[in-house]
Amino acid sequence: MTSKPWQRVSFWVTIALALFAVTIALASLGLKRDAKALPQLISFPLLVVLGLLLVGEFVPRVQSFFVISWLPTATPGGENLDLTEEQELERELVEAEREETGREVLLRDIPWRLVSLVFMGIVLYGLMVLAAGFIVAGLAFSMVFVRGFGGATWQGATLLGIGTVGTMYALALLLRADLYPGMLFGGKLPPF
Repeated sequence: MTSKPWQRVSFWVTIALALFAVTIALASLGLKRDAKALPQLISFPLLVVLGLLLVGEFVPRVQSFFVISWLPTATPGGENLDLTEEQELERELVEAEREETGREVLLRDIPWRLVSLVFMGIVLYGLMVLAAGFIVAGLAFSMVFVRGFGGATWQGATLLGIGTVGTMYALALLLRADLYPGMLFGGKLPPF
């Protein structure tokens, strides 16, 4: 069963990434000459690759360039590499399973409830950073995330939260960057 490109998750993820790369590219045009080099160095090659992926959604031959298999394959001459019986059996099973299912991940296959929960968590984390700063938000978010999704005890979640915040703080010191203190602790609202 072949699905239309706009029914596949890969199509929409590629579109979202392309829009993000275009946003970065357009935003970098307004920067000073020295500051625009890195965003453009990242966004323009990314747009080329994403463009190829979008073409591949409609043209299977182009899409085949991006398919990677971790299984041993035949040599250019057509003969098999020195595979053990077990490797050959595994390769045949994987190929049979691929032919049996024969479909991609479609939009209806996604657990939207879980996806929305994760994205709402990210939005809440962003709001917590604005209100209370990176350190407080990082500690609270990592503790709740590890406790809620990871099944850790509160003691383990607290230790992991402290480790996370300590790592963020150490990286900020190494990079000589200031962690946003949050509006509750005197930080100004960043210009969006």
